[in-house]
Amino acid sequence: MRFNRRYHPVLLSGLAMMLMGQGCFTPAPGPRVPAEQVPAAPTQETTSTAPTPTPTPAPKPAPKPRPSGTTVKPKTVTVEIKDNAFSPQIIAINAGDTVVWKNVGTGNHTTRGLRNGPLVWDSGTLAPGQTYSRTFSGAGRFGYSCSIHASMSGEVIVGEVQPSP
Repeated sequence: MRFNRRYHPVLLSGLAMMLMGQGCFTPAPGPRVPAEQVPAAPTQETTSTAPTPTPTPAPKPAPKPRPSGTTVKPKTVTVEIKDNAFSPQIIAINAGDTVVWKNVGTGNHTTRGLRNGPLVWDSGTLAPGQTYSRTFSGAGRFGYSCSIHASMSGEVIVGEVQPSP
């Protein structure tokens, strides 16, 4: 069959439009990219034309709840009573912890604790080498001092008990 040259452009444009409607025609590419920058398409050597099923991930186990009544092991913190200073001067503990004041100085000392004004504890006179201990059952801030040496003071900050993980 012979084509008339005058119909040749019309046939080509009609063919192009027909192919675009079928999804076979792609528009001209954008800027050209050198071949070394174009990522290679992954290759698969399968003979099946069916889609490969996507594996379903296994569900993650729910976190285990903490057992009720979980407790934190109480600790003991030592404060050294030196001549003219408590060391450390400020300590932070949890409710249930114990503080031990130990006189490592050369003279007598005391530890007297106050909370919002009222006296909470009084160790009495501690000679060198003696100790006094107190377990703190509730949260709060407790200032303390040596009744023999007015310049000696400190503070115990007691926080709420936090369950262990």
